This record gives sequence, structure tokens and C-alpha cells, in this order.
Amino acid sequence: METTGLIENRNREMFELGKYAFRSTDTPEIRQRFDCLVEHSWNYGHLVDDVLASQLQATPFDIWIGPKLFKMAGIGTVSSYPEYRGQGGINKLMEKMLNDLNQAGVALTYLAPFSYPFYRRYGYEYLFEKTIYEIAGSDWPKANPQVGTVKRLSFQEAQPNIKSVYEAVMENQVGPVKRADWWYQYKFEMHHHSQYAVYFDEEGLAKGYLAYRFDEGQFTIVEWEYLTAAAFWSLANYCGSHRDSFGKFHYETGKSESNLNYLFAKPALEVSVRPEMMGRIVNVANFLEEYSFLAAATNLNFILELTEDRYASWNTGKYQITISANGDCQIVSDNLQAELSTLICDIQALTQLMLGFRSGEELKFFEKIQAPEDLLTDLGQRILPQKPILEDYF
Repeated sequence: METTGLIENRNREMFELGKYAFRSTDTPEIRQRFDCLVEHSWNYGHLVDDVLASQLQATPFDIWIGPKLFKMAGIGTVSSYPEYRGQGGINKLMEKMLNDLNQAGVALTYLAPFSYPFYRRYGYEYLFEKTIYEIAGSDWPKANPQVGTVKRLSFQEAQPNIKSVYEAVMENQVGPVKRADWWYQYKFEMHHHSQYAVYFDEEGLAKGYLAYRFDEGQFTIVEWEYLTAAAFWSLANYCGSHRDSFGKFHYETGKSESNLNYLFAKPALEVSVRPEMMGRIVNVANFLEEYSFLAAATNLNFILELTEDRYASWNTGKYQITISANGDCQIVSDNLQAELSTLICDIQALTQLMLGFRSGEELKFFEKIQAPEDLLTDLGQRILPQKPILEDYF
């Protein structure tokens, strides 16, 4: 007998399946971290004769898309035992999970793919990148002293300051997680065993922070956020104070358009960009009606034709979209005006377009979208201009 759906009280079975599938180690700390994630997630299993054959977790978060918060589910631990692979267990789990997310009003889901083509079948597409810096210790720049102070703090002391700075940096961006307190603990203290430095301005207000760790011969920057130039340079100097102890600095950031080369007298850093997380819109009509379109001089009216969305069939079809001059969006799916211009795409292209990862013109060039040029231009002027940012991992 086979069943697919939410499961409870199977932590050890879930851990053993994940350990087998991802070849992870088994320590009390890793088990504690896994139990924390189980506690805060919707846990799905595909059972065969009451044996956990396949699983996934959907962890609920809020994310910023411009000025609004949307519900998002981070998908992880997608795994099957080898003897059950190819038998449709993951298909059933993904279909059940997406239906549940739709019913719960979740706007988007993110996941870290082991294979981009594999997850495209479920409507996911590449949305986020990581920029990776490898910097020789001797090349780290020196800057003039700044006002304010940098204090090295424990995680418990640093967390309120990290939270206030992070939220000030990320609100109004596209894509980042509004972190709950448990996620700060899970992300930093239960995983990286990081150290923390917080910059305080002359009034004693936190304006920047650094999470970092010491790896073999390497100073690794786990996260670096700042609200002012003084905070940036003070924390840069703090990193630089370690240059004689480490041969290399390593830094990865979800801000794909940042470039630290301009800080160096000889811009010759090793910089690379790595494809990262995928995502998808769960319910197109609900998402578009909640999205904060930019204001314009006139209304924009067009037809959106969304081609087959196999695992979220409620999205497939035609919609008449009206975006008012002040940015409000209204959608109808019947009595469509035949004379309106039409934009045709799949869920992957629409997700990339609406989150600002690809422009309409670029998607049309690569034949991911069909639409008149003037419609793409007008719509592009209504979409938030920020590139998507994500500093978390699921």
C-alpha cells in the first residue's frame, strides 16, 4: 500500500533517509539541527507498506518582494532510497506539496537543486546567483580609521543587532527572507559556529555586522551587511586586521551585482559567479494581484497566456491583466478582449520576469516569451528593478 502526504513523528526515519541520500555524517549536533528543521517545517513522506521511501520538507518563511511581504516555502531534503527511485514517489510528493501550498496561500517556493533540468519539470527555474571572492591576505585593502567602534560579540549578544541591520538592508529588496528568530539560530549558531563582529556608530547604534569563521589557512566571511560607508570600511578594516594570520579571504554573497574589485589598488581578485537557488510562483493570479507594480501615466491592459503547468494546473490558461496607473492589478479569466496584445510564456519564464532575474526582452530573445516589443517595454517599466537577492539556503 502507498500513501503520500504530511507525516509526523518520523524524525529518525527522515534523518536516516536524508543521511543515506546526501551521504552526510551523523553527529549529535547534526541531529539536533535536523530536528529543529523538522519542528519548523511541513514534512512530507511517500510511504510504501509503511516504509518511508521518499520525502521532502517545506519550511514556511516570509520574503520581501519590494515593499510587501509574501509567503514562501523553502523546499529541502528531497530524497528517495535507491530501490524506490523512478517509481513516481517524488512526483506525488511535489504535486501534493504544491496543492497544499496553493491552498495555504503561499506565493512562491525556493529550492536548491541537485539538477536544474530535474526541477524544471515541476515548474522551477534558476533565480539566484552567488558571487564568490578569493582574495589573497596580502591584497586586503587598508582604509582610513572611521568613527564608531567594532565589537566582537557572542551570538546571543549579536543577534538583535544582526536582525536590525539585516532587515534594514533587505526590506524593499526582491527575494530575501525575513528571518524568524529560530532561523537565525539555525543558520548561524547551529551550523557555521561563526564568530561575530558588530559595528556601532558614534551614537551607539548598530549599523553593520560581520559573521565569519576561521577555516584552514582561510578567513571565511559568512555574511557581511552594512548600512553606512563607515560601517563598511570599519568592518573591512576588522577583516584586514587578520591579514597576517591567513593566506586567503573567502567571501560568498547573494548580491550578484556587487563587485569588490574597486576597493583594491590592483583589481585582480578571483571573482566567479555560481548559479544557485531555483524558485517558482505557486498561484499566478494571486501573486500578480498582490505584486507591487510601479506607477505609470496610464493603465496597462494585456492577455497573459500561461502554457501548461503540469504540477500546478490551476495556473494554466489565459488571463486578462489590467495594471492601473497607480500599480494595482486586476485579473479576469473569462470574457477576454480579443484585441489586446498577448504575452505567452511558461511558469518558469514568468517567475524569472516578475522577480527581475531576466528582462522581457532577454526572455524573448531566447524564445522563452512571445510578446510584442511594446508590451514588453511597457510591462518592464512596471516591474520592480531590483535583482533578486538571497543570502539563505534550504
